[in-house]
Amino acid sequence: MELSLPDDLALATGPGIDLVFYEAERLLATRVNNARSHMGSFDITDLLDSIESPDVRATFESIASAQVTASAYEHARRIRWRLRRLYSEMFAASGVTALIAPTVHVLPPLIGQDQTIEVDGKPQPVFSTITRNTAPGSVAGVPDAVRPRPIHP
Repeated sequence: MELSLPDDLALATGPGIDLVFYEAERLLATRVNNARSHMGSFDITDLLDSIESPDVRATFESIASAQVTASAYEHARRIRWRLRRLYSEMFAASGVTALIAPTVHVLPPLIGQDQTIEVDGKPQPVFSTITRNTAPGSVAGVPDAVRPRPIHP
């Protein structure tokens, strides 16, 4: 059965990053501060110099520079609940109990191809391209299982 959830990608794209960045920064800082309570306060920027992997470092730099405000986080949480309602309504109306979709619609990017990937002859941002099919369910908290499909030449 084919179903459509028209706003799922649009809704997930905005709050997804704000939710992840806000929560990651605070959860990581809390964990480190609890572990070394006698050594002073921790800030996520304290880690940057010790991260050697360029892609991981870029992620942490993005988190540190984003500075997601509490109001932006609350806005993202409201959108998350709206997305959850859309999924709930779709499941109830259709009788469907699971969604099956491909994890990604492109081959994995090459090592070092961290910023853009070519899709249909046009450069696209890597992260949003490879998370396009999984981001809505992840933001909404809809359980899903993914299984890579082998590609045969």
